[in-house]
Amino acid sequence: MDFIKKHKWTLLVVGSVALIGLIILLRGGGQKESALAEKDPASAMNFYMNLFSSSPGETEIDPSKVGTFEVERKDFIKKIHLEKETVCSGDDFEVRVDARDPDGHDKDLIFKVAEKIGNPVILKYYGEGTQDIVVTVRDYKRIDTKTVTVNVVKCPDRPLVYLKASPHPMRPEEGEFEVIKLEGFSGRTRFAWDFGDGSTKNTDTGYATHNYFARDQKRFHSTFTVKVTVTDEKNTSATARTTIDFPNIQWISSQMGAATIPIVYNRFPVVKDGAYTVDVNMKNIHNESLSLGDAEVEYVSCDGDRPAETRAYGAGALLSQTSIARNAVANATLTLTGGMMPKSTCNVTIKLKGSTQSGTSVNATIYLTIPVSDEDLKLKKHQVIDDPELDRKVQKAKKLLGKDFVTVDELRTLEKEGKL
Repeated sequence: MDFIKKHKWTLLVVGSVALIGLIILLRGGGQKESALAEKDPASAMNFYMNLFSSSPGETEIDPSKVGTFEVERKDFIKKIHLEKETVCSGDDFEVRVDARDPDGHDKDLIFKVAEKIGNPVILKYYGEGTQDIVVTVRDYKRIDTKTVTVNVVKCPDRPLVYLKASPHPMRPEEGEFEVIKLEGFSGRTRFAWDFGDGSTKNTDTGYATHNYFARDQKRFHSTFTVKVTVTDEKNTSATARTTIDFPNIQWISSQMGAATIPIVYNRFPVVKDGAYTVDVNMKNIHNESLSLGDAEVEYVSCDGDRPAETRAYGAGALLSQTSIARNAVANATLTLTGGMMPKSTCNVTIKLKGSTQSGTSVNATIYLTIPVSDEDLKLKKHQVIDDPELDRKVQKAKKLLGKDFVTVDELRTLEKEGKL
């Protein structure tokens, strides 16, 4: 768990690069809205890597191992909007950038304000005095920078909320939000969340997650402003904001000719009557309908000495819904019957393939972890770690969730919520 937390940005970049590598292999026809489609795919992959190389928490990169290329200065930035020119120490404020590509490829522009990727972004400073804010807008080989200033002053005797946002370390389309500190509140507090996409939520703890997989993907990245209002027993109230940004990997892939479908699911299926089922949500980001026709399923045995087995099916044999209207979300059920799965299977990879109405190829991949049977568990008993504290948490989580099987992700969430 500590490894995931420490290296989550590295894992995100590596995963994204792996997807772009797949795109390079599969790229083909289709309508393009981005200049990236006209570039060398290997260079495009390096460009995408470098965008996130300076993200918070990322380890330093060896300059000798990073390819260099010439960057042209371009007048992208038209205006920078500061919500406030004078702000209180600890208060957040919005910075919004108006930028245009003279060549018409606005969707390729990447925004970075101070150390945050996105547009707009929410910033917050704690030291008093003048703060310089460097704004950078760039595309594949061109860049523009401008600097604005904000004056930070001390404003005592007011409640403060310290809000942190980050990509979820286990679910890449999801944001994780946590109130890490409160000042000026007393007694029990309640939290009202606004996730910036029309969704809201109320909690008794300062921790929440939200999935953004259904967002419209019309450019390189999407930014959302998240807000939490904290109220205590005396009705003292304060609000904090932050921003979270997601690279639109599926949109990028479609521009390079290999469209992938945004998809969310629980990788641990439910077992009932010998069948394994998973709720699957898929988003069609295209302006035309699509349908999935084929499925290639790889079954990996719990016995590492036995080779994996691959079988082909029609997508309709697995999914309750295989067609998705343009820009729509499909809520489907994926079912693997007992007869489909070889004995002692521990992992399953499902590759779905189809096309849009105009013939552009689309694909999606689902990874499932199959609960280990009692028979397989006996064979692997020597690999089971005896941890009484972990076992206590697992048993409590089972009771809280009303389930016979809980995942690492579910344990982590319950710990964050203070329930274990």
